[in-house]
Amino acid sequence: MVMVAFLVGCGGGDTSYDGTYKMVLKQGEKEMTLTLELNPDNTFVGTNSNRKGKVNGKWKFEGDELVCTGKVDKRNEDITIKFNKDSLAAKWFGSNDKNFLDDFLKEEGAEPPVFEKIK
Repeated sequence: MVMVAFLVGCGGGDTSYDGTYKMVLKQGEKEMTLTLELNPDNTFVGTNSNRKGKVNGKWKFEGDELVCTGKVDKRNEDITIKFNKDSLAAKWFGSNDKNFLDDFLKEEGAEPPVFEKIK
């Protein structure tokens, strides 16, 4: 399973992207659910079903991507999450120098996971 430190908060300006997003990553029998709550003030809170604590940060748009950057609670660990603002397909999830999706996408037939807006 993709071992991801956490979720991230991004920074943006279009309030139509405010809300709660969920993405489920499956690798073999392992499963992890990532949840992002994007707030109208361009802050966010992220959670990972396999880890305690939260990620807090900012979200913004960079071209066709929604980019979230933040820090894991009680640790000085930076996290970045990027996904296509139209398709919601994940492009990057991990630290600033390690994309954990790379390992996930090495699986035969793997496709980029997609966030789903649930609220």
